[in-house]
Amino acid sequence: MNNEQLHYLNAMDIPVWQLRDAVQAPKHTEETAAIETPKKQTLVVTENANAKIMIIGEALDEQGEPGLLLNNMLAAIGVQQHDIHLINFSTFNPPKIDDANQFTQHLQKQINLTQPSIIMVVGQVAAQHLLNAKETLENLRGKIHHYGEKKIPFIVTYDTAYLLRTPKDKRKAFEDLLFLQSALAS
Repeated sequence: MNNEQLHYLNAMDIPVWQLRDAVQAPKHTEETAAIETPKKQTLVVTENANAKIMIIGEALDEQGEPGLLLNNMLAAIGVQQHDIHLINFSTFNPPKIDDANQFTQHLQKQINLTQPSIIMVVGQVAAQHLLNAKETLENLRGKIHHYGEKKIPFIVTYDTAYLLRTPKDKRKAFEDLLFLQSALAS
């Protein structure tokens, strides 16, 4: 994104997420030194390692239309960028078992450091992997699932790139966001 585009987005008060090369962890902790990032870097877009919402997406392009849509959707329910810890699932190749297992181990480290109140999984592939399920996205939506030993609640919604291709499902995605909002409030 060039400076002119950034200028206009800032002038319109549209938040722009910045790309990070590696995982951001809390500073000055013993746990920080223990984190080893996988060969393929996980894309994390946040400066708040203590974010209350962790979003795990399939191929979130924060500077493209899917990222802008995600920003706008979250802003519509009052979620700020600093409330989010974003991990991009697609930097790992889910069909490859080694990569998927490596991602799961790395994700668990991030969850332990961040300790989010809730996880929102964006897209069917990531949701199926994390739940170890074969169900469709439609069947996974609208429920609170639990992840890991700490049973962190998580919900599933549509991938934003899919929503751009299939605008009729944006209403369902907004329902998922309202579900996220109510889950955070409880």
